[in-house]
Amino acid sequence: MKRPGARWRHASGDDVLQLRALQLSDRWAPAISRATKPLAKPVQIAVGVHAVKSARAAVVTNAHGTCAAA
Repeated sequence: MKRPGARWRHASGDDVLQLRALQLSDRWAPAISRATKPLAKPVQIAVGVHAVKSARAAVVTNAHGTCAAA
């Protein structure tokens, strides 16, 4: 928090310290899981979509802009 030229508002500085404390105490993953759980929504995969995605993934554009099979 004490870097040359760094300025923190009280609210944003407190948020940064809370996140840093979670990371340093190895509680980051459980905290993120708990925070994002209410945002999760059920997903239904349509039949036949997987085959289309696989076919698209097989064609890769290289650095020269030409297509090559993956």
